[in-house]
Amino acid sequence: MGTLCVALVGANTASAPADAPIRTLVYEYAFDSRSFLGSDPGSGSATGQITVEVIEATADGGLVVDVTQSVDRAARPLQTIRCALYGATTDVVCDQNVGSTGEETALLTFLGRGFFDMGRLDTKGHWHTSPRIRNGQLTDDEDFTVTKTEGDRVTIAVDQEQRNGNFRSSATGTVVYDAAMDIPDSLRLVAAATNSGGEEDTNVSFALISDSIAKPAASNPH
Repeated sequence: MGTLCVALVGANTASAPADAPIRTLVYEYAFDSRSFLGSDPGSGSATGQITVEVIEATADGGLVVDVTQSVDRAARPLQTIRCALYGATTDVVCDQNVGSTGEETALLTFLGRGFFDMGRLDTKGHWHTSPRIRNGQLTDDEDFTVTKTEGDRVTIAVDQEQRNGNFRSSATGTVVYDAAMDIPDSLRLVAAATNSGGEEDTNVSFALISDSIAKPAASNPH
């Protein structure tokens, strides 16, 4: 895993779009946040689309993707970045010269290969993981529990927690996952973060609007 990540960190993202994608996913998103720092509150919101182009599935279980975020009413999309995803550990490693946005990271966490694996579930439909690539002293715990299964659609409860000194962040939410296509159909997260007296509350949701390898709906002969 380390070899791939080192290569990605040093990659020139300007050349990334030259690689033909083997799969393209487009999600629409909605984001809003409220922050509190002393007596100075703030808020923000955005909607738009995130396009994920799958470039390569690697031998170590990783997935190399190019990610482009478009914000509604913005003049142009954000810069395309290249990332490596590891679904089994929820690692997301992007070009450090650019960095991913919070919305991009939230979505990419659930797009890696092996994120959902029936063989990892305990008797209560739960599994736990943690990213292997550490960011300083940050600890990151990820808990997931299957709450409903309908055919290939699996509803998964999310419980995430990050800690680093005075910083603490927790998030809960729900993923509706298509086990046959290995991607989330939808995702909603509610997060709260505190750090040295400051606090930020965030809500973000995603919905899949296109998948380049999705099978077309069967036509009605009548």
